[in-house]
Amino acid sequence: MFIGNSNSTYDYLLIDEIQDMTIEDLIKMRAISAKIVCVGDFNQQMYLHRVTESELIKVLNPKIYEMTDIFRLTKFLCKFAYSIAPKTNIAKGLRAQTNPKASFRLGKAEHEEDEFRWLWH
Repeated sequence: MFIGNSNSTYDYLLIDEIQDMTIEDLIKMRAISAKIVCVGDFNQQMYLHRVTESELIKVLNPKIYEMTDIFRLTKFLCKFAYSIAPKTNIAKGLRAQTNPKASFRLGKAEHEEDEFRWLWH
């Protein structure tokens, strides 16, 4: 990965899913580029021990543009997500899909491999 090459510098870095970066990698990225464009959603953080929103703001001092339109979800799924995470802004300014077939299923797996297999199939 380019972060390990400390001899390189970049004019711009584009980082997707910034909420899943470590603070250490974020600091390294700041050191190799003056211009960083990043996108992410801290309500969708997947990993433990990743950068917090306050750490990101402290390291990057970003201009923040909040985008609340969620085009891949139906209103039903957004309402469900909001019911289990009411502190999020998931339903604010909602313009969602109207696909009537979209739904959700609850699954449980004993091991990560079993969960992956279930999701894959």
